[in-house]
Amino acid sequence: MKRLPFSCTLCVLCLPLISQRSAGADEREQVAAVVDGQNIYLGEIRRDVRRAVADQKISKPRAIELAQAALQQAIKRRLVLQYIAKRGQGATPAEIDQELDLVKRKLDEQEITLEDYLQRTELPLAELRFSLAWKIGWERWLQRYATDANLEMYFNRHRRDFDGTQLEVAHILWKAKPTDQAAIAKATQQATLVRQQIVAGDLSFAAAASEYSAAPTKDRGGNVGTISRHQPMPESFNKAAFALQEGEVSPPITSPFGVHLIRCSRVHPGQRTWRDAAAPLRQAVEQYLFDWTEQLQRPRSQVQMTDHLWEAFSWEQPRSE
Repeated sequence: MKRLPFSCTLCVLCLPLISQRSAGADEREQVAAVVDGQNIYLGEIRRDVRRAVADQKISKPRAIELAQAALQQAIKRRLVLQYIAKRGQGATPAEIDQELDLVKRKLDEQEITLEDYLQRTELPLAELRFSLAWKIGWERWLQRYATDANLEMYFNRHRRDFDGTQLEVAHILWKAKPTDQAAIAKATQQATLVRQQIVAGDLSFAAAASEYSAAPTKDRGGNVGTISRHQPMPESFNKAAFALQEGEVSPPITSPFGVHLIRCSRVHPGQRTWRDAAAPLRQAVEQYLFDWTEQLQRPRSQVQMTDHLWEAFSWEQPRSE
């Protein structure tokens, strides 16, 4: 599971000084979105992408893809922080000032002034203060809701995701590129018809795999073998498989390989307790809490996206100084 940067959107004390020469002042000041009157600037999104890719070389289309995801995450952070503040758990200006003083002291230890750091990274002070507000508010929200009792409750509701359960599964694959919507739609339609025959008892899963599957497992009834919750198959496949009981067949599922039907042949229950799975369990609970809070606030907020934002988006590889 991919972990979100909950603790802080900017780790000032860990970041290298990154040159932003490829971004002009006009782009840094361009508004990417507005959340209840709060501007999110394209410069912030660019910095998020640069931190994500580090020294990796990526194409402009990939950079735009990452930027779009970063913008959505930035919007969600603001919605979450608004909801937290409305519940009296947000950071006060005085608390943000205290965190800012701590940042200054840490930078002083590296013989860097805050002003120099902000200038060299082209980071607006307002964005830094938002990051500190996020750090304070989110940690407070976690203390309130990510309790041992809630961790145990989440574990009990999603036990097979964390207790080490393994499944014996089989699948039928219709190959199609996920980006080819027409091919995915056609494969999904075919898979739906085949599933109806299987569920009705008119066709066995093994026979269907032999006749329709494009996977190498077709000659052994589609049998994949044993899988765990997060390996070896793609996440969409594993998630669908772990929602099945023995003998059940999934609806059509899309993965990077195409469209699947999945059958759970046998369940091998795990023995791990919620305390044994504390680290991944907490990560999942934090993700759930983030999504839940954002969904509560979104209907109460106005979010406006800038039209044609990515058409003029420029990208060059970052250079560390």
